[in-house]
Amino acid sequence: MNNKLFIKLFFCLSLISSIVLFYLSFLGYSNDRLAKYSEERVEQSKNEKSEIVFVGDSSLKYGLDEKYFSTLLNKSVSNLALTAGAHNISATFNMIRNIIKNNDKIKYIVIMQNPSIWQYPFSDGGYCSTLDNLSNEEVIAYKFLDNISCFKYKYMNLKSIKKAFKKEKKSRDEEETYKNGLLNINEELNNNKYIDYELINSLKNKEFKMLDDYLQDKNVKVFYIQGTLHYDLYQKYSNVIDEQHKILREFKNITFIEKYLYPINENMGNAENHVHSSYKLESTKFFYEILKDYLK
Repeated sequence: MNNKLFIKLFFCLSLISSIVLFYLSFLGYSNDRLAKYSEERVEQSKNEKSEIVFVGDSSLKYGLDEKYFSTLLNKSVSNLALTAGAHNISATFNMIRNIIKNNDKIKYIVIMQNPSIWQYPFSDGGYCSTLDNLSNEEVIAYKFLDNISCFKYKYMNLKSIKKAFKKEKKSRDEEETYKNGLLNINEELNNNKYIDYELINSLKNKEFKMLDDYLQDKNVKVFYIQGTLHYDLYQKYSNVIDEQHKILREFKNITFIEKYLYPINENMGNAENHVHSSYKLESTKFFYEILKDYLK
């Protein structure tokens, strides 16, 4: 085989391999639950016209009934909850940007995140899956990502390729709750299941600062409230949660509302930060009471 033919063959094989890599990576990304959930929420944010929008993690999804809250407040309210570990603050940052960009009626944004978010680093997946056509200017300036990070995440991600061929795990059984005793908080604490609650990621403060700086010249009032957490878990990790609160108090453009809901075992659902469905209206009433004077 002469050199020219070898070079052509090598080039063709490389090109085919790259195309297959890109295709499989994007196929895995497109079928990922995180990406699908993100896409749904981003599209919802584009059509959102409520005066008040809640953003945050699954403690918001389970803990706030937006229709009941809207009835109590007598104003239109929307709930664009995502997740804590997978999406985190990086996705909340993009959701807020999407809301401000697309909703000309927005007056108030309420961020609800539970204490578990602090243990995680900047979420590339959460950020890239909610980016849509927004600018990367802020994350590049803060050195979280570079110009091609999201391209690589979608088209050159080996983890995504694995997901394309992997059966999706069954989600946690909705019937397994703390309320019915199938989940046992004492056993979990004794086994150090939640030991990572002791952590505050070294970049989390900078991540919040990026969000706070972005809001500096925006004509919208933003509030931060802590999501629900099992009372026994709060008791175990109250010192580190107090440290989280110290950081939240440093916001300049976000009002941190220092009222917290730590439901007891019988009011908790299928995760340590999800209230049981039977308690959802009660928790919604709690959040209404602490927010009503701010959302006038």
